[in-house]
Amino acid sequence: MQASEELSLIYNSISNSLCETTSNKVKDIKRIKDKEFMLHDIVFLDQEEKRILLKHSMIIDSEINEKEIVGKLISNQKKLNKQMGSFSIILLPTNACNMDCPYCFEGKKDNEKNFHTMDDHILSKLIEMLEKEFDKPITNSIKRLFIEWYGGEPLLAPDIIERFSKKLIEFASSKSISYRGKIITNGTLLSKENWNLLKNCQVSNVQITLDGDNSIHNKKRPLCNEKDSYYTILENLQHIPEGIFVPIRINVDREILPTIDSLLDDLSSYNIWPHKANQCRPYLAFKDYNEKGCTEDKTIYFRIKEFYQIENEFKQNLVNRYNAWAQKNEINKTARKRIDYPRRGSYTCALADLPYGIVIDEKGYIHKCMTPVNEIEDSITHIDNLDFNTFIYNDWADFDRMKFNQCTDCKILPVCTEDCTERFLRNTTKCPDWKFFIKDKILSYYQYHFANA
Repeated sequence: MQASEELSLIYNSISNSLCETTSNKVKDIKRIKDKEFMLHDIVFLDQEEKRILLKHSMIIDSEINEKEIVGKLISNQKKLNKQMGSFSIILLPTNACNMDCPYCFEGKKDNEKNFHTMDDHILSKLIEMLEKEFDKPITNSIKRLFIEWYGGEPLLAPDIIERFSKKLIEFASSKSISYRGKIITNGTLLSKENWNLLKNCQVSNVQITLDGDNSIHNKKRPLCNEKDSYYTILENLQHIPEGIFVPIRINVDREILPTIDSLLDDLSSYNIWPHKANQCRPYLAFKDYNEKGCTEDKTIYFRIKEFYQIENEFKQNLVNRYNAWAQKNEINKTARKRIDYPRRGSYTCALADLPYGIVIDEKGYIHKCMTPVNEIEDSITHIDNLDFNTFIYNDWADFDRMKFNQCTDCKILPVCTEDCTERFLRNTTKCPDWKFFIKDKILSYYQYHFANA
């Protein structure tokens, strides 16, 4: 390539390949786009260039249907999931909550009137079910049992978490498979005692939520007793035990966004982040809603493209804050913003698509997604009648995104990371940021890794 020639990049989402060439050749390639041609007619490319472009699907045989290729990729992945699977179980020890968040998809909470917890019958049926399934040859490939505690607020029933965990850990050990636990909690009940309980229960990931600073968090996430929770959560986060990682979720909207810097200041003043960057990390979450539960004004929600722009600025903010803190404290470690490259989509939900992925609510009803846990009429079955054969073929497992024009006509479908079946069924898909910023992101990746090579 001549030093004076202007460089251009070509990307193909099916092969997930990136090639560099000159801008003039890109113009020539564009002129033959969507036309049938013979390779020997492309005189502006030499033999090696033609070979590379063919290898990486930048030019293809006219008989090749790329949509069919993607459809087969998705179909094969779903078949593989049905054959192999993994064991992922979400348990709701209680559906009650000590918070009454207006955007909660589960609807209004009142832990005093609706306090119902899992009983030992569900535990015994769960262990019985696991024993039965692990006697089948199909489970020979399963090497891990993953349990996630959810609610309501699961720490309203710590005894259930402790008792169930003990039995489930014993089961995993008896089958020589690893065990990992996670909990999604609002953080208000993370006392030192409960931290220790979670660690003893092999819970290694504790997700909590802080929606902005004190001025807005208590409005967005009010306690049922009308007391404030913000500083209680911060105080609890000062005592994260070793071996536990805490993602700090921020459900950002137009009211919360202006307070994020103040929230990050508070995390620093409480010696939480960046002081414990190896144990916790704040991140922004796209604020979605379910009409059945949400009572909040939707006009304050960001559109998905707006959210990605804000998220990008937030990530840079974290890098800048960490590096300033590290320099001030003479820490010889710097952060840098991660530059991603597209990856092949999984096209599957770890619960909806997999035979061994289920949600069990506090009354023993089985669901294939966390969102409709309050809708017993939409449950699949009850644990008393659980048969995993029913999960191999059903509306969730057989969902086909290739029937959605918004997907089949999308050029980034091969690298799409939207894997939530429930959002597809609800027509509220969360398209990945590649859809909106693929040119800018790939250019950033190239400049970071190859521009000076």
